[in-house]
Amino acid sequence: MPERYGETRIVLQVRDPFWMHAYWEIAECTAADLARELGDEIHRSRLTLRVSDVTGVELGTIDSARHASIHVHAFADNWYISACEPDRSYRVDLGLTLASGAFRLIARSNVVRTPRVGPSEIRDEEWLSIRALEAMKPAPRPPYASSPGLPSGKLRAEERLREISMGSGGLGAVSSPAGPVIGVAEVAPRQYWLRADAELIVYGATEPGSHVAVSGMTARVAADGTFSMRMALPIGELPIEVTAESADQLMSRRVSWTVTRTGPGYGEGGHDGNDWNDGK
Repeated sequence: MPERYGETRIVLQVRDPFWMHAYWEIAECTAADLARELGDEIHRSRLTLRVSDVTGVELGTIDSARHASIHVHAFADNWYISACEPDRSYRVDLGLTLASGAFRLIARSNVVRTPRVGPSEIRDEEWLSIRALEAMKPAPRPPYASSPGLPSGKLRAEERLREISMGSGGLGAVSSPAGPVIGVAEVAPRQYWLRADAELIVYGATEPGSHVAVSGMTARVAADGTFSMRMALPIGELPIEVTAESADQLMSRRVSWTVTRTGPGYGEGGHDGNDWNDGK
């Protein structure tokens, strides 16, 4: 697959109830148009993902939905986004936040909906028994016929045993012996809860064609020398070492640091780390 398609677009997809993933491409012609339009101001702008909650918002008024802005680095071409709530509809705008605070739209994603959390609220659903199904649509039975050496009474007895073993009545029935019970589905009580986690994204740039490793894991280097890698962020100290080696293996560089994550904290209320605004 090609790394780029020469088309300016952003695609949003769902990972789970709490996370979404967006990837995008800014074509060279679009970048040139932005440079001409904004001039020197483009160097003071920041690449931004504007995440909008569009649940229940009509298509014509979708720009008035509440949104959160995420500033991403200029080398990024994809990003994992924490959803504000599960079971909601979201859309992402890719653009530039100018020094004045204005937002210059570049591309708009599709609308996705995150799934709900947990099992279905409907449980203990009862299925129709074979007797109930036969009562709804009775099937004609062929008349009993005697075969040589086998009286018809014995055939009726064997047919009755077959009905009992299949649950058409008696002690072998799926429902109670008094008849089928078709109950109303029980709705589980609503429970409020919160789950949160964190991930680490390491990114950078080097000479094109170089070999880059992040903590021993090979990172894909794009044609322009940029790279990024998403990693788990466990509780405790996580040493990070980024190494780069030139294509001719004659030069190398190393950068290292340590990331510390404290234990989980559960407080009253909460915040997802993004500033959500109502309207523009």
